[in-house]
Amino acid sequence: MLAFLVSTTANASKFNNETGDYRLQYNFSYEVFKDLEPFPEDFYEIKSLFETQQITASKLTKSYYQPEVLQSWNSTLKKIYEKNKQYENQGIFIYPSRFDIFNIHINDSLIISALIYAHPGVSTFQGTEIYFEYNETIVNVETLSNTTYVLGPTQPVFNSLWMQLIEFKISILDDKYNTTIKIRERNPSDEFNEKYKEKYGKQNYSECISLLSEKIDRCRIYIHSDYIPEKETVSSESNSFIIPFIPLLIGIIILIVILSLGLKYDKKKAEREKQWQK
Repeated sequence: MLAFLVSTTANASKFNNETGDYRLQYNFSYEVFKDLEPFPEDFYEIKSLFETQQITASKLTKSYYQPEVLQSWNSTLKKIYEKNKQYENQGIFIYPSRFDIFNIHINDSLIISALIYAHPGVSTFQGTEIYFEYNETIVNVETLSNTTYVLGPTQPVFNSLWMQLIEFKISILDDKYNTTIKIRERNPSDEFNEKYKEKYGKQNYSECISLLSEKIDRCRIYIHSDYIPEKETVSSESNSFIIPFIPLLIGIIILIVILSLGLKYDKKKAEREKQWQK
């Protein structure tokens, strides 16, 4: 871990004269980043802390809403920006896409934050509404941020709205069971879509119209219960009877086997003696 921090810090400390900040060198036009805030010098240190959840998404300022924060960025830039290709008309995701919650108890509550973003290579503004699926007898989920979003395009340039904060509160109602909270997206209301089609233009705005999209989990939160059911105990009187009874039963079975074999042997011996007498 230390080696990683030293390495990334060294990369981030190199001032990029072309961009006027600390962004790494790329072999495509830096115009794609022109609407984003300057790239911080300590970006890779903060990214490492964010990946290990030592800091949460709610603690990140917008200067860290850079495409490099995504784990998939290195492969994405080669497939899309170095080749000047488009991804699709739509693509909305949440990062981190998985949380694991341990050591929870009834009446506990916790706040989860993540980043909702448009996939790199999308050329339109995108409207979406997020919703949660969960067992209402085990947990309750309360949204602290927006439920409807318009995410900016990421091609030909990253719009400043391409990545935004999502935050919600989880309350534990029953701590005896494991459970999963799923975050999904669906199409916003017609009124919402019409408003932003008028604002950005119909050609520059995409609705979440795919039925398949509504069936895909954008994020999962796993609640791990540490509840251990009490085991039924056998009374000491029952134990005092069961424990000596087991070897006694084994002894009786062995005795029966021995007697059975002995009787068979005596029977065969008697038959042989009769044959000799004849």
